[in-house]
Amino acid sequence: MRKGCYDLLLLLGLWAVVATSIGLGGEFALNDDWSYATAVQRLLDEGSYRPTDWTSAPTLTHTLWGALFCLPTGFSFTALRLSTFVLGGLGLIATYGLLGELGAPRAARLVGTLALACNPLHVALSCTFMTDVPFLAFATLALWLYLRSLRTRSRSLAVAGTVVMLAATLNRQLGLFVAVAWLVGLLRRDGLATGTALRAATPLALGALTLTTMQLWLTANGTLPAEYTVKQRALLQVLSHPSELLHHLVHGGFVTLTYLGLFLLPLLAWRRAAPSCLARTAGTAVTLALVAAVLGTGKLMPFGFNVLSPAGIGPDLLRDVYVLGLDHRSPLPRACWWLVTALAVWGAGRLVTFTVDALRGLRGNAANVVPRAALLAGAAAYLAPILAQSFLDRYLLAIVPLLAGALLLPTPPPLPTPPRRPAEALAALPLVVMAMLAVPGTHDWLARARARDAALRWLQHDQGIKATRIDGGFEFHGLTTYSAAMQVPPSRSWWWVVDDEYVVTMGPLPGYQVLREFAVDRWLPPRGERVVVLQRSEPSASPR
Repeated sequence: MRKGCYDLLLLLGLWAVVATSIGLGGEFALNDDWSYATAVQRLLDEGSYRPTDWTSAPTLTHTLWGALFCLPTGFSFTALRLSTFVLGGLGLIATYGLLGELGAPRAARLVGTLALACNPLHVALSCTFMTDVPFLAFATLALWLYLRSLRTRSRSLAVAGTVVMLAATLNRQLGLFVAVAWLVGLLRRDGLATGTALRAATPLALGALTLTTMQLWLTANGTLPAEYTVKQRALLQVLSHPSELLHHLVHGGFVTLTYLGLFLLPLLAWRRAAPSCLARTAGTAVTLALVAAVLGTGKLMPFGFNVLSPAGIGPDLLRDVYVLGLDHRSPLPRACWWLVTALAVWGAGRLVTFTVDALRGLRGNAANVVPRAALLAGAAAYLAPILAQSFLDRYLLAIVPLLAGALLLPTPPPLPTPPRRPAEALAALPLVVMAMLAVPGTHDWLARARARDAALRWLQHDQGIKATRIDGGFEFHGLTTYSAAMQVPPSRSWWWVVDDEYVVTMGPLPGYQVLREFAVDRWLPPRGERVVVLQRSEPSASPR
């Protein structure tokens, strides 16, 4: 217990150093968090929950948590980012506890938790007011409580797990995957008797009832967002077209394996196991297939879309780099992405190897079969609707702790300390690579946002230009001109731009002259990035 407390103090101390290094300050939005921030501001000003039409998840828990941090000094994006970063620390604690509940030794708990702490998605999203990190924290805590309840047969822990699971579900609908893990785990432990089945299904039923009630309540109040059911509609659309579904599954499976292979590689390299012939064959086949795909297409990570980008971290949602696809950002050296891709492919093969053995182990009666069944069922329930739709890399973050725990289960607990071997010594390499991408990359993302914010403030406050005359990027217009009914001409950026006489970009555009430049304090190479303010020089010109 004492050593565990020391470990957690060390982890949280490192987490605080990350926050200090990156810097959470600044009154600007990042990615979609303008939408969630607007709901917080409305709650503080009006005393009611009224999300924007851009919102496609319940986000009630998220809004209440953010408002709590805004109460002392009033609404601010800095307070909202701090609220998320605090839950990022809670996610680390929950991951450490989850791995300990599964019988992992101290070294494995540290490696598994550090794999999350160094994860580029976790670090970057912890510095925003996006829902991903709070969702991970609540879901992982609920899993920990549920698995402990399954081991100790404690009903109070099961109740506590259900409460936290509902908090996760009121953040994002996919929180129901935690209830699926409980259902499968309890049925695997106690059998299919009627009473057991009812107890097992109760959290899932409560989660579904909560979501239904939430939607009815929003509808009755006239505050149901226009995009609230967009994911469900998209899923039904894909399921009705088998060819499109197959395409999503193949592409999503390829990207998911590589990303999870990278994120879990510290544990995958550290893990001591003697895989079966079938598992080794499957892992080798997947590794060779991924190598062939990478060499055949010439594409390196990041394969996915959203947080990881060729420049490091963060979608820069400005007209030149996002809409027009101009090469105005400074990409990392290609050698960096070769290293990341090689590590990810290696990890993907090992992930398949251990997953095959874990699935084969479900037929046994060992003590770890119950948590193994629960974790694998939860992972399947979470991944199934994601793989069937368009892929966003940040969607994978929530199941990293779950899979980290599942990787430790094929060896019967308690797990022995592994001997020093070359492959296990390499466990530190992916941690270092991810940390070197995560912290400087997130710093640079926020630095670009600060430069963009400075440019927009100069235009609006110093030059007196109204927001309706500016194309300032997705986040800026989400906060200033968003309207679900607005029709934007194809000649302008799609994010609710009224007029683009002035444009904030990261480089020049035809038909525009540069008014001012703002330097970006970039850590990752190469340096010299800038954010520029442009004014249309030709009245009839518009960049295409």
